[in-house]
Amino acid sequence: MLVLCRGQTPSDFIGHRLPEKPGLAGQRRSRSAGDEVSKLEDDVKAVLLNAAVTFECQNKIPLVDWPWKRPRSHQPKCDFFLPQASIYVEVKGFMTIHAMAKMSWLCRQENIRYYILQGSEDDWNPYLNSPLKNSNPEQRSTRQNIEQQVKELRWLIENNPGSSSQLSLARLKDYIRIRIEEYTTWNGEWY
Repeated sequence: MLVLCRGQTPSDFIGHRLPEKPGLAGQRRSRSAGDEVSKLEDDVKAVLLNAAVTFECQNKIPLVDWPWKRPRSHQPKCDFFLPQASIYVEVKGFMTIHAMAKMSWLCRQENIRYYILQGSEDDWNPYLNSPLKNSNPEQRSTRQNIEQQVKELRWLIENNPGSSSQLSLARLKDYIRIRIEEYTTWNGEWY
């Protein structure tokens, strides 16, 4: 695998071989002019298509200002936009504290319907507060988590799109609570 930055060509790397690591959860592939898509986003896209959910990719989120904005910042984008309910969907794999802060802020914006579709963290509970009222299996696969969340998105589109942000915020708070408990267990205190 060869990763090129803007202004680089394959000839810049003649004689240099980078190791291939197929199947990485966060592996990114080119989508089109400057956009990239992860394997996880590809998996979610396939489930959305299979579930007949209409979506658009990489839509800008309608914000004038945001806390992480810098002079050269680009307008924030979501991974998928569901036009029939105006829901912005962020597909997340590994969760950094920075990403969690951004998602929390976006969930709290009154003019935005924001949904966090977490596809790789075992401690993310896609059944918490779910309007689907289905039971949480003891053992869940990543695919089951994605399918649960896509079913929920279909329900939200048809029944209550305005609750997507609060639903995601509750799950994010629960996930953060679990991480803080883990930290406290390992270190004896949280600070």
